[in-house]
Amino acid sequence: LWAEYTQTYMDTEEKALAARFVAALATFRDVQASASATARDGRIDDLNAVLRGPFAQAFSTLNDVNDKLIQLQITHGKTEFEQARDTADRAVLLMWLFGVAAIAVGLGLGVAITRSITGPVGLIVAAMSRLSSGQLTVEIPGKGRGDEIGTIAGAVQVFKDSAIRME
Repeated sequence: LWAEYTQTYMDTEEKALAARFVAALATFRDVQASASATARDGRIDDLNAVLRGPFAQAFSTLNDVNDKLIQLQITHGKTEFEQARDTADRAVLLMWLFGVAAIAVGLGLGVAITRSITGPVGLIVAAMSRLSSGQLTVEIPGKGRGDEIGTIAGAVQVFKDSAIRME
């Protein structure tokens, strides 16, 4: 697991702590081997001296370096979490902004399309109203258009022409 950990990204401080941890672990293992050999030899007084002295010191150093490494990881984790949360917050904000912009564009297009239909239809309705009141000189708007509005205007022109012939 340690080999996998050391292959991850580490800043300068973390690399230094990792190197100190490896050195402290090596020292601890050496002292532990010495304590084991002393115990196997049955030298209890010497073992007590090793355990209270070098072994305790090596363990304390290893523990301190390990604690600093853990604290650094916690600090890095919190920092990376904050950065990720900030990025996510910005992404959500951008999604909202794009959503609102899309709605605004959709509404604008809807209004523009509606006006492009209701405006000409309203002019044709006004012309039909004047025709029905007998004003046969009224110009029919939209006759030259190539869409449905032009078709409607052409039909109204037929009614106008028929009314003029009947007169």
